[in-house]
Amino acid sequence: MAVHLNRLYHNTEEELRLFYYNKGVEVDFCVPEENLAVQVSYNIDDAETYEREVGGLVKFLKAFKSYHGTIVTWDTSSTVEEDGISVTVIPIWEWLLI
Repeated sequence: MAVHLNRLYHNTEEELRLFYYNKGVEVDFCVPEENLAVQVSYNIDDAETYEREVGGLVKFLKAFKSYHGTIVTWDTSSTVEEDGISVTVIPIWEWLLI
């Protein structure tokens, strides 16, 4: 995932922020040049995983309103709405075609 983001956005390792952490909120990848925050999870089917992945991303997106969020999973494709924030859920094969 990190290699693909690096190739996609032509960033050097120093320019790509690989995570965001603040008071228990973690976002796996952050690409400031694209206002993009990305979570990666095999799936978000169970409640604990859903809360960790979606909840963390929504908290980030509330703090950084210009960003849009994506969750990359193994095979799920949907849109999740939480607290007025819309998050795209996309399977890895589709993400890699971008």
